Amino acid sequence: MDVIVNGTAGTNGAYGVGAGGNGGDGTDGGPASASNTGAYSDDRALATGGAGGAGGNGAAGLQTSGVFDGPGGEGGAGAAGGAATAYVNSSGASGEAIAAGGAGGSSGVGGQGAPDGAGNGGGAGGSASASAANTAASGFSYAAATATGGAGGASAKPGLPGGAGGGAMAVARAIAAAAGAGASARAVQRAGAGGSGAFSLGGYGGPSGDGADGAASSMTNQVSGSTAGGALTLYQAAFGGTGGAEAGPGAGAGAHAGAGGAASASLSFDDITQNTTQSAYLATTSQAVGGGGGSLGPNGTLAGSGGTATASNVTTGAGGVNSHTYAAGGVGGGAQGSAPGAGASGGAASASASAVAHAATTLADAR
Repeated sequence: MDVIVNGTAGTNGAYGVGAGGNGGDGTDGGPASASNTGAYSDDRALATGGAGGAGGNGAAGLQTSGVFDGPGGEGGAGAAGGAATAYVNSSGASGEAIAAGGAGGSSGVGGQGAPDGAGNGGGAGGSASASAANTAASGFSYAAATATGGAGGASAKPGLPGGAGGGAMAVARAIAAAAGAGASARAVQRAGAGGSGAFSLGGYGGPSGDGADGAASSMTNQVSGSTAGGALTLYQAAFGGTGGAEAGPGAGAGAHAGAGGAASASLSFDDITQNTTQSAYLATTSQAVGGGGGSLGPNGTLAGSGGTATASNVTTGAGGVNSHTYAAGGVGGGAQGSAPGAGASGGAASASASAVAHAATTLADAR
């Protein structure tokens, strides 16, 4: 059975009225919360936050004989995306929670004039939280949680970064009560991308805003479970948000792109001390991937560096144990066209793994 909840989208700001009129601000996207405590074979909760409204564009300034002699209007600010929360506590074969924060609204652009109007800031992406628990009285048990933070909205104001990416949190627990039955818990969280830097005058060019850094993603022991002599599989993965790109100003000082968000994933699981019944076999994975850096447009100054990644895994079991750890730094942003700024470096990565089996073979793998 599915429970699906979608947040209401925010309203876009009005365009500037009259010569040099300012654009209106957007309104925030609505939150979404989905909860499912069913006992069907497959239960899911899906929540999506509403997108933030975009800012309205500023109106052009007063003209005399085709020549601007009045200032252009300012663009309105983009609004925040709505938060999303998904929760499942199931007693069937599987339970899955999926949450996605709403995207932040983009800034409105300034109107042409003397001087030109500036844009404004982008809205922040909505946060996402997903929690899944499944207890199966008979047969295999599966629990999965996926959380994705909303992307930040674009900024069209020089010197002002795009909206922040939304944070993400995912937790999963799977329990198989029947003797010999297996269980699997999977949690994945993807932090939101930083908002990009956009031209302050839209299609007319002008200086641009900066790209925002991608949001960081951190996990600590966010998967768990138990079986009574079966096989237990645990997987957690954290992904940093991508840095916002920089559009490249057509005039004025160069802007910069956002860095990728850092990612860390730490798992410490002891089946002997944490559970009253133990699994015959354990397979665990802890993964971290840094966000990619934002790219640099023409005339920009600095591309975004890739996010760092750190992962660790220490697993102890009564039977066979297979422990894996993966860490990958984000790719540095590249420079486009004739940009004087250079591409940025990728993020550093570090991984460690340890496996302890009290009655069988072990395997520990770190990459």
